[in-house]
Amino acid sequence: MQAAQSTVHGRETDSRKAGWLQHKHFPLHIHIATLFIALTLAFGLALGWFNYQNNAQILLSASRQAFEQINQELISDLRTKRVQTAGSINLLVHTQLVTARNLKGFPC
Repeated sequence: MQAAQSTVHGRETDSRKAGWLQHKHFPLHIHIATLFIALTLAFGLALGWFNYQNNAQILLSASRQAFEQINQELISDLRTKRVQTAGSINLLVHTQLVTARNLKGFPC
């Protein structure tokens, strides 16, 4: 089969090559495979972004709850320590230790 000669920009070229460069046609299975890969990639990216957003929201919520729980426990512990310290100081006020000049008469 003879290919027809044509001129493109002043050069003679094979008409099959010129047609191929000007208008590319790929087989249907290439189109289907490309579409499948593109859709799979798009679905994967969308699913990844959705999971990222949900995981970030869950982690922020869990960290807020943990922070609040630690805060409440710390406040409760400090109140308990303050009450215990105040009770110990009140007991010491009523002993002779307050007026003592040294610890010779007290058991250690």
